[in-house]
Amino acid sequence: INSITRATNQNDLTLALFLFHSQDEEKRIADSIFSRSLLDGVIVTADRRENSFVEQLVQHNIPLVFVGKPEPGIHVPFVNVDNVHGGYLATEYLIQLGRRHIGAIMARYNTAGADRYAGYRQALEAHDIPVDEHQIQDADFSQESGYTAMQRFLAADDVPDAIFVGSDQMAVGAQRAIREAGLRIPEDIAVIGFDDLPHAALAEPPLTTIRQPIE
Repeated sequence: INSITRATNQNDLTLALFLFHSQDEEKRIADSIFSRSLLDGVIVTADRRENSFVEQLVQHNIPLVFVGKPEPGIHVPFVNVDNVHGGYLATEYLIQLGRRHIGAIMARYNTAGADRYAGYRQALEAHDIPVDEHQIQDADFSQESGYTAMQRFLAADDVPDAIFVGSDQMAVGAQRAIREAGLRIPEDIAVIGFDDLPHAALAEPPLTTIRQPIE
């Protein structure tokens, strides 16, 4: 948001921020925006894989740029990091540490999470490590979902020796669950996140992560 605001200010544009907390709220506010022709353009920073908000914008001929990769079939300009390669690098790093029983906590409901998961699978396959669907826990990018996903891993009979977590926010939650179980990071379970958010360095222990240039 800071970076977007810097660019709008430089171009004498006013930024309006819309945060939707439910699909009903999204539809109500979006209908109001469209009916009044309030916007010169839209930057979409988050979207679902199904019931895409972007489709409404395209139908109303509103200029837009998408942050992240849109769903196939939606042809709009977008700015993205290579999430597949990032997921590959994260998983390969754990493999290079000597870990072979690598789980994943992923938010696969949007394209970023799905691509990071694809990179995870590619790295395992490239190193002849079988992909075990039981070693995948779904989450929603929140810290709490990472915490509960890690608790499910810890309650299982076969606990991974390493975890690739699809975002730093979820990874911090996963680390908390590991510490509460009396296990050590990385000695017992290695953890790597994705994003390199500022709080990654403040995690306990500091979080290894894949950096993306968010600004």
